[in-house]
Amino acid sequence: MPVESDLEAHAIAFFSRHAGLVAIHSQPFTLRYADDQGIHRYTPDFLVVYDRVTRAIVRLGFRRWTVVEIKSKSMLDRDPDAVSRRLAAVRRLLGFATVVLTECQLRTGRARP
Repeated sequence: MPVESDLEAHAIAFFSRHAGLVAIHSQPFTLRYADDQGIHRYTPDFLVVYDRVTRAIVRLGFRRWTVVEIKSKSMLDRDPDAVSRRLAAVRRLLGFATVVLTECQLRTGRARP
């Protein structure tokens, strides 16, 4: 699967460690949405699909269909509101669960919803 960074490659390994994985889609769609800041386009890093979700992965914020954004902690810290707005648009318009993973969450196994 094509990835844009080592962090995304680590994320694929992270997804694969959890039982029930059915599919991983890289850059699965581009969403156009409007908010107080204007009109935007957003292409998430991954859409991950599980046929069943264990309690461990539910605790991380995943559901059967989950949009995942991969960011280094330093990039996320620069503009966390932008990431939050993008993922809120995904939840509002498409109904998917959303999770942000940084190198910290990939290392500890704790994701940000």
